[in-house]
Amino acid sequence: MGRYSEAMENHNRAIERAGDTYSDIAKLYDQRRETYFKIGDYERALADASKCVAKQPGPGTYKCGLLGALVVLGRYGEADAECAKSPDVLGTRFAPWLAKYVAEGFESARELALPDRTESGPTARSLRWVLRHCGELRSKARRLALSSAAADYSPDGRKLVYARLDVGTVWHHKTPLARPEKPGAKGIDVIEDFERGTIRSLVSFGFFPRWSPDGQYIAFC
Repeated sequence: MGRYSEAMENHNRAIERAGDTYSDIAKLYDQRRETYFKIGDYERALADASKCVAKQPGPGTYKCGLLGALVVLGRYGEADAECAKSPDVLGTRFAPWLAKYVAEGFESARELALPDRTESGPTARSLRWVLRHCGELRSKARRLALSSAAADYSPDGRKLVYARLDVGTVWHHKTPLARPEKPGAKGIDVIEDFERGTIRSLVSFGFFPRWSPDGQYIAFC
């Protein structure tokens, strides 16, 4: 964890070797964009997000990366203009991205980019709404797992199993029948100690985990 310099070298090497004509070059740019975002280099994250959208325009996952970089940089007018090109992207795709950004910011005590009071466009309003509701939830409960779903407590209530998710691929998921996949599924984890936050990763695939009645087994699909 946190080996960002090594990760960046790998990103650069993969992009260089793949070449700009590679069919999945947008995915490689997006992976590097995510790393830039994590280290706070939002200008470079925006540059890579722009390349992704140029390669694959439309209201997909890459548009969320572009909007996210613009919002964090405080360029709300440009973000609003991008949303206007794809009216559905704000509510169905970018709102979950904003929720994840805010929740992870609260969890890590990272300083969040807040819109100025003079900003009244849809992206600024959405961020304020998410901030308010996440703040209310945070005051009432403690977050146990990031980017997760389909959780199930063990019969004795001492453990929690859940599916790890890639939130960017959950919404409006489509998959060919020849290669069925669970939307956004990235694996199965178990929280074994709530106080210490001890988490054990079981598998790197799967969805909808459930405990057996005796708590000895976990089934998933």
